[in-house]
Amino acid sequence: MISVRRKVARGFIYNPETKLFLIVKGALPPFNFHLPGGGIDKGESAEHALVRELHEELAITQENIISVTFLHKAKESVMLIPHQLDIFLVTVKDFELQLSWELSKYKWISGNELKDYFKSEIIGKVIEKTYT
Repeated sequence: MISVRRKVARGFIYNPETKLFLIVKGALPPFNFHLPGGGIDKGESAEHALVRELHEELAITQENIISVTFLHKAKESVMLIPHQLDIFLVTVKDFELQLSWELSKYKWISGNELKDYFKSEIIGKVIEKTYT
């Protein structure tokens, strides 16, 4: 059983016009692709934290967001640090993506690619549960 040390909100960012999902690559180790999002501040809701992080990391504003839907709460260890993840589906309008210093790269991928990409992680389980 994982004892939670960090609460995090992550989002499947979905663009209905392109039918693609956004994943981002960290600028710091371990340099892997992941879902956008970040830490939940004390007294902040997970949804608010996600919207704040999307603005800070990607310049996605409230005007770009069509909807935010809670999908799943999970516990996992990230780089040996126990995390509680609140995972959301965020539907967005087309927008101009601007990466913060925290991110080095991004890519839009199909739902099938998303499932393949996160197959071995908890996020893959959420995808399977939600989209199959």
